[in-house]
Amino acid sequence: MISFKIYKAKEKDIELITSMKMLVMIDDDLDTNLSDDDKQKIRDNVVKSIKKDYVNYNIIVVDDLTVGAYSLFEYNDGVMIDHIYLFEEYRKKGIGSRIIKQIVNTNENVYSWCYKDSDAVTFFRKMGFLTNSQKGSTVILKYQLINDDIFAPLNGIICGYKDKAGNKYLLLDDSFRDKYYLQNVDELMETRIGLCFDQVELERKLLQKLKFSVETYYLMYSNVSFDASHTFLIYEYAGKIYWYENSWVKYRGIHEYDNKADCLKDIIEKFIATIEKGNIDNVRLFKYDKPRFGIGYGKLINHYINGEKIKIKELFN
Repeated sequence: MISFKIYKAKEKDIELITSMKMLVMIDDDLDTNLSDDDKQKIRDNVVKSIKKDYVNYNIIVVDDLTVGAYSLFEYNDGVMIDHIYLFEEYRKKGIGSRIIKQIVNTNENVYSWCYKDSDAVTFFRKMGFLTNSQKGSTVILKYQLINDDIFAPLNGIICGYKDKAGNKYLLLDDSFRDKYYLQNVDELMETRIGLCFDQVELERKLLQKLKFSVETYYLMYSNVSFDASHTFLIYEYAGKIYWYENSWVKYRGIHEYDNKADCLKDIIEKFIATIEKGNIDNVRLFKYDKPRFGIGYGKLINHYINGEKIKIKELFN
């Protein structure tokens, strides 16, 4: 793990902070609607604000080399992370996440602003920040209880299954349906291998422990030559709907939606996209209650499809 130090910004750091802030405030890809005059006004405001507020900035140093900076300001009932920036070669090394964790552990309420379509939003959501408000192209995020630490028990669980003899399998062969059974949460924590069927039940337990209301769904695609399926979990928080995904590696993490219909449609579309020449007419979706642990594949699927059938075409109308 890379080591770093932090010190309070001094007057000599104004030029460096200003250049970093410019890169955050003006994104040539996201701000195509801004005129040159608008961009110049932003630059002038940045220069003016940094000269006034540089004392709120912290400089990040690795081996006596300045690699980034971040700022904290008082905001509402807490603090706002107004700016966090790391040079390219020092990103994805755990520096930013460790700084964020330190901030949320030492402040009661922590906010951050980002462009709504930026990589920063993805980063902060993985750190446990959810939408607090949105205006135009920017969004204010607030740190909440739901974060990667809550789902830490899922870290390192690989996709596969085990049979009752204790044998583990990474591939689903022709004998899968005869060998598979639904592990209970303790088994899954010990074996560290499970399909979406197993992993959703651990997600259910973690969220229900925090008194969140969850819904679980079985998504299936079936025609004469091909079968595919996936189970997933969603929950509601502060008027938003969230899909938490772990077993589907491409979409692992927390995804936010304005409503349940948008959430379900997005997951269905992503699911169909995995199937060559996928057709929505072959998709079925069921909402199901907690199944009984230890049951085999056939009884488990029967439990799923005896749940509430969701009218997919109505979602897309």
